[in-house]
Amino acid sequence: MTDLQSSVNPPLEALPAPTAPAPEPTVASSLAGLVLDLVAHQDAPHAKALCAAAGLDAAALADPDARLPRSALLRLLDAAARLAPSPAFGLRAFDQVNPGVFQLVGFVMMSSASLRQALERAVRLMPLLDESAVLTLRPEGAHERLSFDTSAAAMPALMNEAGLASLLGLCCFLSGGLGLPVLQADFPHPAPADLSAYRRLLPGATLRFDRPVMSLLLASDGLDAPLHRVSPALEQVHLALAEQRLESLRGHPVSVRVQQFIERHLRGRPPTLDEAAQALALAPRSLQRQLAREGRSFKQLLDDTRRQLAQQHLRQSQLTLKELAFALGFGETGSLHRACQRWFGMSPARYRAQAADVKLP
Repeated sequence: MTDLQSSVNPPLEALPAPTAPAPEPTVASSLAGLVLDLVAHQDAPHAKALCAAAGLDAAALADPDARLPRSALLRLLDAAARLAPSPAFGLRAFDQVNPGVFQLVGFVMMSSASLRQALERAVRLMPLLDESAVLTLRPEGAHERLSFDTSAAAMPALMNEAGLASLLGLCCFLSGGLGLPVLQADFPHPAPADLSAYRRLLPGATLRFDRPVMSLLLASDGLDAPLHRVSPALEQVHLALAEQRLESLRGHPVSVRVQQFIERHLRGRPPTLDEAAQALALAPRSLQRQLAREGRSFKQLLDDTRRQLAQQHLRQSQLTLKELAFALGFGETGSLHRACQRWFGMSPARYRAQAADVKLP
């Protein structure tokens, strides 16, 4: 290759290598405990076999502070789903719930003045249950929309059902039997043939399936009735401990967490600073300051994430350039082309050809 060719087509070895994958998100051990309790209620020997099959230590699950890789919970759910006696098996969690299912998050919710405050606290503390999940509570017309976005690998129907039923059961327990005022329930999984169990759990609510995320539309005025609270002293203990656990869990630099958020939400358009701040339970200015302390900016992280994903896909995947542009949050392929020229000094097609050692004209 001539010097001129080398300057136009720099060797791939000279380009920055893709960064190491981000650490796998973790979940609270109590979520695995919830699934095992459901199965044990039906068939105790099978519950022990499931634990072993998923590579989980039953003794470790008894530790309320234990955390598991999210993939371990997914393995357990996959095995449990094959044993489930009915499509709506997870909804049975409603009758078995107690604050301990949600561990510290449940105890903080139990200390709340109203269901609204309980949900707002759950939104902030959701990473204690699942680092990869984002819970939001937002106004929607005269009502409120509670949404649960599993932005890593999608949860199977069994976990969607068990998580929803547990939340409904806990709120029913906290409110003395009133429960959440659900007007509409959206589920990301397909509708089962028999909806009777769903209708018993959500009487009067509109049920919708195959939706982008799981969510509940709640009557706003039903969220503000006062709850019977535990002592203020115990409330402060729970809140302080929850914040301490949250900070410990967020041991990764904030820039790493922002980059993980960007990677999960690059579809058709880039996520915004405000959206990242909301997901991390921070004010946008606070997020900007924390990134600045680490010598980074949201714009820089967005660009870095796009570059790393472009390298990965151009080297390894068969996505068309149009599909890749969408996956990186670009509106059209021209933007991808210009970005690759800036990142790599060549077009995306030439980069892919060099990675495959194919000569282009």
